[in-house]
Amino acid sequence: MPTSGKTDHPGKHTLDKIKGEVEHVFERLAENWQEFESSISEHLPEWLPKVCKPKVDASEQNNIIEFSVEMPGLGANDIEVTLENGVLVIKGEKDTETTKQKKNYYLKERSSQQYYRSFSLPSDVKGDKISAMCKDGLLTISIPKKTSKKASAQKIKIDG
Repeated sequence: MPTSGKTDHPGKHTLDKIKGEVEHVFERLAENWQEFESSISEHLPEWLPKVCKPKVDASEQNNIIEFSVEMPGLGANDIEVTLENGVLVIKGEKDTETTKQKKNYYLKERSSQQYYRSFSLPSDVKGDKISAMCKDGLLTISIPKKTSKKASAQKIKIDG
């Protein structure tokens, strides 16, 4: 098949431009995912429960992994923390009800806010020693790790 010396297809430039724009959109979406997720949840129907991903700080110091989880408006009785198959699951739910009664009308509204996060933990945690405390909407979970003995170097004989 004869060629005219051009290697580009006529639509290739347009497709490259579209691909670049789509990649840019996804990059911006990844950078601002938290804002995007919360803006979407504002436009969901009222009857659909909203599940929030609470902000979490995680750290490790002195063989203790600590999670600080923002759970605004929730108390210890509203939160459930479980560990199953190496996965730490944090759930919370807050139900609110407001009532307005005036001379000519009666209004009663209910809403529910759900929180959910999960984390895969390393295999060397002491699952039976996990502690959790909730104060002023901040849940703190402390997870001790097994103390590992430092491996000593051992020379291996090579047969040959």
